[in-house]
Amino acid sequence: MASADMTVVHQHEFLQVNHSFGYVCLSNKCNNEMSLKQILHSLVIEDKFAHELTPLLEIISPFDTHSAACYDFNNYTVGCASTDLDTCQRCQISVDREPPPSQQICATCPYYSEDPNSISRQIMFLLDSRTQSQNIAKINCQLKACNSIDNINRVYKTSKITFDFGEFFKNFWYNNL
Repeated sequence: MASADMTVVHQHEFLQVNHSFGYVCLSNKCNNEMSLKQILHSLVIEDKFAHELTPLLEIISPFDTHSAACYDFNNYTVGCASTDLDTCQRCQISVDREPPPSQQICATCPYYSEDPNSISRQIMFLLDSRTQSQNIAKINCQLKACNSIDNINRVYKTSKITFDFGEFFKNFWYNNL
């Protein structure tokens, strides 16, 4: 899984931007230094979150759920917390665009959450089938109507995560994963 995210740290306006990836290998054929080097050469993670989306992470204190007007919609096939206007601390939205053209949306103002204001994008690449199985964008925010589909589209537009399977598999012995 590869991801890019931007988070407000410690309830201040200090922004932290991270790029990361997780790699799972269930055999000895791919769990070595050469595999890691091939992944790093094959993976591209880029974002413009800090330049274009920072205003979405403004902290609103105290947070008023009614004036926040959080978007509330759910067509997720897995868990999506229901809206709870009595305890909600921020609006949330998560969208998975995989497989295209479908789009699963979980937009809510859930029961109290300790998640900070944040923006993230993550994609899961499956090496054995040379496909991706997730393409998720998330926003946790407090501005009025900040968890909108328009803002999720901005997350997708301002981030790029790709994996070059051809580059990764160019050494013949990787084809036996």
